[in-house]
Amino acid sequence: MIYDLLIGPIETIVEWTFLFITDKISFIGIIGAIIGVSIVINFLALPLYNIADKIKEKESLIQLKLQPQADRIKKAFKGDERFMMMQTMYRQNNYHPFYSLRSSLAILIEIPFFIAAYHYLSHNELLQNAFLNIGLINLNLGQPDHLFKIGKLYINLLPILMTLINIISSMIYSKGSSRKELIQLYGLSLIFLILLYESPSGLVIYWICNNIFSLLKNILQKSKYGKKFVYAFFVLMLFFTCIAMSKQHNISKSNLMIIWIFFICFITIPLFMFKVFKKQTNIIIKKIDEKAEVSFFIIFIISSCGLALLLGFLLPSSVIATSPIEFSCLGKTNNPYSYVLSSLYFFTGLCVIWPLVIYKMFSKRTKYFLSLIFFTLFICSLTNVYIFNYDYGNISQTFAFESAAVFEHKSKMYVFLPLFVFVLSIVLFFCLKNRKIKSAVLSILFSICIAELSLGVYKSYFIIKKYNANKENLLAAKRSGEANSITPVFNLAKEETGKKNVIVIFLDRGINSYIPKFLEHFPQLQKSFDGFTWYRNALSFGNFTTVGAPAMIGGYEYTPEKMNERNEELLRDKHNEACLVMPKLFLDGGWNVTITDPPLPNYSEKSDLIAFKKFPQMKVQELAGKYDSNYLEALNIKGREIDKICKKQSRNFCIIQALYPKARLYFYNVVKDSINETSFEHYYSSLYFFNQLTEFNSQNNNFFFIENDATHPDSDTPDWGADNKLLITEEEIAKYYDYKDSTDLVHYRVNALCIKEVGKWLDYLKENNAYNNSRIIIVSDHGRGIHLEEFINFKDYKAPAYFAALFMYKDFDSTGPVIKDDTFMMNADTLCFAKENLGLSDTNPFTGNKLIQEKDGEMHVYYAATRSTTKIYDNKEFDLKELGGWAVKENIFDEANWRRLE
Repeated sequence: MIYDLLIGPIETIVEWTFLFITDKISFIGIIGAIIGVSIVINFLALPLYNIADKIKEKESLIQLKLQPQADRIKKAFKGDERFMMMQTMYRQNNYHPFYSLRSSLAILIEIPFFIAAYHYLSHNELLQNAFLNIGLINLNLGQPDHLFKIGKLYINLLPILMTLINIISSMIYSKGSSRKELIQLYGLSLIFLILLYESPSGLVIYWICNNIFSLLKNILQKSKYGKKFVYAFFVLMLFFTCIAMSKQHNISKSNLMIIWIFFICFITIPLFMFKVFKKQTNIIIKKIDEKAEVSFFIIFIISSCGLALLLGFLLPSSVIATSPIEFSCLGKTNNPYSYVLSSLYFFTGLCVIWPLVIYKMFSKRTKYFLSLIFFTLFICSLTNVYIFNYDYGNISQTFAFESAAVFEHKSKMYVFLPLFVFVLSIVLFFCLKNRKIKSAVLSILFSICIAELSLGVYKSYFIIKKYNANKENLLAAKRSGEANSITPVFNLAKEETGKKNVIVIFLDRGINSYIPKFLEHFPQLQKSFDGFTWYRNALSFGNFTTVGAPAMIGGYEYTPEKMNERNEELLRDKHNEACLVMPKLFLDGGWNVTITDPPLPNYSEKSDLIAFKKFPQMKVQELAGKYDSNYLEALNIKGREIDKICKKQSRNFCIIQALYPKARLYFYNVVKDSINETSFEHYYSSLYFFNQLTEFNSQNNNFFFIENDATHPDSDTPDWGADNKLLITEEEIAKYYDYKDSTDLVHYRVNALCIKEVGKWLDYLKENNAYNNSRIIIVSDHGRGIHLEEFINFKDYKAPAYFAALFMYKDFDSTGPVIKDDTFMMNADTLCFAKENLGLSDTNPFTGNKLIQEKDGEMHVYYAATRSTTKIYDNKEFDLKELGGWAVKENIFDEANWRRLE
């Protein structure tokens, strides 16, 4: 409770800053994110430090004034008489010895900020396997630096550097201070040295940045240009951030305009406030008597409490009350009401406790503006939650949405009306000087607070009641492991049944060029992939799933050009149709059909399986994320427990609802947890349990379409498990792959792990006599613009790397070592390979057109203007001219065979 109230809000700000930098301006790297966190936290704490310095200075002056008189008393008196005389002196000067603690206020303020940063950065997953390479310096940011070695003893230089900077800063800060204060400051420097000596390098770098900031602050405080310098520095940092965000390839013009409007407002509003508005507020503030000051405090406290009740009590209880059982018995947390309590404590700290500390420490002007800010925030949050709301659809236990599309397709009124409410609330605040208006507004705000409290209590009662009614069953299921049991999904026929299995394994963004490297790196794979042919000369029709996957599944009738010819139909409908062609052919042929994780169904990231519901005979499931908790437990990965994620993300979801509508998607993309839909673990978990998901009882022919995104990494630091059980080291990789950067590394690693898991599954099929009667195709929808040896000398080496597609094939009863085949292939050949000689229809079941391979002459491959399906959700055609593509023929490894399409 205490942690959530006092430390949690600061740690969350640290996390938001870190995630924003790594998501929106990721090119500055992990070190840039650490520095950014230090800058933001220090700027936020700067006003508190300034107040603490003024209080310390005042305290020093008082003690200096009283010191001569105290010395005379100590010289003239002893024992009780001295004590009585000292007490009389303090009373006469309105002073108490307890006030001497005020000189330590800066240190007390520093403690919660230190604890928050220490806890977040020392447990940060991105830092665990991140490295800093500068010349001869090679730092693992998740470990102590060990930069110097004497014999067998490692010396950590970063904590020593941190301490030296701290001492220099203390010397400047404590100029003219007493010996007691000097001992206190230098002692604190040594304490930090001891505390952080064996800490991860990333955390020590953060504290070095803090000490440098403190040093600059102490120097600038002596300068008359200090405030101007701070303002100019902050403007420069914000300008850099806006430039970085503008460089993002997928940012729209309207959003770009919003970014720069925000920047202009930020640099002009403070100037306006200090030059023009300051005069007006001075007049208002001069008129504020004690009675008026109490009124503004009441406005502040009602608004801040109302905001805390809305975000921390009513909203989380409302969401969890929709399905209390779903949020029960997650990880180590059984009662779902604990998420509501945790959220209430957190927002009480964020919206009430810390603002109240600032309110009490600062002047009338600050108090006045805090009242204005929280009054405006409360009104805007209420309207954003209940008037400018979204239908968020189904929400997972970790508060992930089915699709980011929930943020799109809203009226322009959602852009302008919230801004109008914002302006209106400010105007209303200024009208509160009228007694009748103030009385009415305060009554309304107080009534809203009571309503929030009452509704929250009712929802909480419902949650507790529902949980208690099912408690025994839930706990029994948790104890027995039934809640996380892995039940078979893929039911194959054995050889002795005389039936066949056709299996298409679709690895999104699988890299074809790595296959021979893997076979050399992991020799056991040669045996696992017995009978396979590797088609090294294979292409996709697109560089993203939207343009590369339809033809891969549905054949040549679903190339980007062919889909555009049907310009009266929505792209998503044509995509759905392509995803169904192969399954429908096998279904009509009397085969059992199983599909897992179909790609972008109905142009959603997950769960929108409406197109497949027309064919209930097909077994369609989503495995992505289903076994996350099993995976984390199996690999002993700590700190990723689902209840901890639920606790954190429930808070973020409450903030999303209260945000300005245009800002919601940005915030969601920054804070959504890495275990959700973009992480390696989220997809790899189903491959990891591939064998357990498979059984061999089928008495029929079976078709399987298995999609997996683990080869589609969006982070360069997946969690490799406790003690890096899954990590393939850089030294290992360097023997087989001339990688250039971390992007190359992560793609090699995740592709290697996925191919190894597929290899284990193939061995499992052999053990159960279901291999020779299985036809298996392993294919990808596109590659990635990374450094591949076959294309590195191309003028544009990224182009062929993007379009090269993984393609491996094993026919029934095929045996022998892996064969390399240079035949020119398209991933659209998957359909013909899958159905060859099985007596299935040669006609597209949806269009009636004949299914044929069309690899005559040049093949046109296209860049997608965007990988986001939300931006083309209602489109009927791909904009193939926007970024163009290439005409390619025959040997894709010959640059002369690549012709740019204008």
